[in-house]
Amino acid sequence: MDFKEFTLDNGQRIRLATVTGTVVSAKTSRSVTVTQGDPLVLSKDVALPGSITTTVRTRQGLWLQDDRGQERFYKLGGFELPAREGHDVSILFGAPAGSSDASIFGAMNHTSGDAVCDVMVLGTALRAWRFQIGTVSSFLMWTLLPALVIGLLVLMGAGGKFDQRLGYAVISAIACVIAGPILWMLIGFNLGPGSRMNELASQINQLGRTALAQAGSHLA
Repeated sequence: MDFKEFTLDNGQRIRLATVTGTVVSAKTSRSVTVTQGDPLVLSKDVALPGSITTTVRTRQGLWLQDDRGQERFYKLGGFELPAREGHDVSILFGAPAGSSDASIFGAMNHTSGDAVCDVMVLGTALRAWRFQIGTVSSFLMWTLLPALVIGLLVLMGAGGKFDQRLGYAVISAIACVIAGPILWMLIGFNLGPGSRMNELASQINQLGRTALAQAGSHLA
């Protein structure tokens, strides 16, 4: 595969490549997983059952034959592309700059016009991309900074002796440190790192869709 490098808005570089061929065989499988959470105990004799979650996973595999007649199997994880035998399809690979371990996160059916491109389907594999979205600084801002500010305000504003005010300040700071991570997960992450991650994902997906379209331009 011939990779091309692109620079994202945050300065990081990624690599994208496509493979195009004719579908020889297409197989799709689905698995359903049902899990139940822990029960909510209201009293010694009363408990509410835990919530039930159903997860459906789709796995699709495509055998593609390239213009040299060679066949190769590609496994699409996390998404499904409508395709059948005889359709011309391009597969999109992506990786961070400097990495040779590329993952599939998009595909286009040039015969039917269907296309799927979403880098977020990679899930935990995106950790290897090491996106610079300010996660650590955001977490510290939502935990340590409020604890410091509120602790100082309590120390300066509360009545009583200094040792009493100091005790109140320490308790307030500890409460902020405990509550900070919870607020960060509920609000702070979405406002900061989560929002920046979505912006980068949107940019990567746009680059991917363009690469897929260009991969099939010679088929028109």
